[in-house]
Amino acid sequence: MRLIRGWSPGGGLSEVFLAPTLTRIKAGCGVRFLLPAGCYIPFPSEFAALRKAGGAGRVKSRAMTSPAQHVAGFSWPVRVYYEDTDSFGVVYYANYFRFLERARTEWLRALGFDQVEMAAAGVGFVVRSVQGEYLKPARFNDMLEVRSHIASTTRAAVDFVQRLYRGDELLFDGRVRVVSIDMAKNRPVSLPAALRERLLPSIQPSVPSLT
Repeated sequence: MRLIRGWSPGGGLSEVFLAPTLTRIKAGCGVRFLLPAGCYIPFPSEFAALRKAGGAGRVKSRAMTSPAQHVAGFSWPVRVYYEDTDSFGVVYYANYFRFLERARTEWLRALGFDQVEMAAAGVGFVVRSVQGEYLKPARFNDMLEVRSHIASTTRAAVDFVQRLYRGDELLFDGRVRVVSIDMAKNRPVSLPAALRERLLPSIQPSVPSLT
């Protein structure tokens, strides 16, 4: 069983769920869980405390001590493997953007949008621009967390703010602009209305957007 917790828009731990209580979706040879919007899977170190606090039910809201406590968005855990590191034993610089992409993909999945299904309907996403500040190195076997939210949206684009943490330590600060395209014409198109509606609560306009 996997415990999942959700961020409330005002910040703080709002609910604890056991994954079997959620909608399950068959995907390939396994089972995937459709997570509620704005949730993430806790790290192993948090399992015992969450079980003690709420078990299979809900727990009262409590303040979070992490830097993301006032951020409405999405958080996704990442483990660093040997394949992610370079000859110096630290995460290769390009792999940080791989971690960010995984988090964006899982956020869409948590919101109920499957990119394969969207592509079949003719809608896809491409990265228009990226920015990144490498602050501290991540190393083999580190347990990391990608915290994502949105700086702004336009008719066809979304500006993501994505930061990589090891505990409360900020390692990487990134900005990614993603554009919705018509896959047949390879030209920008409006974001799907349903997706835009689901993303609106995660916009944090105080964070500078890409130019």
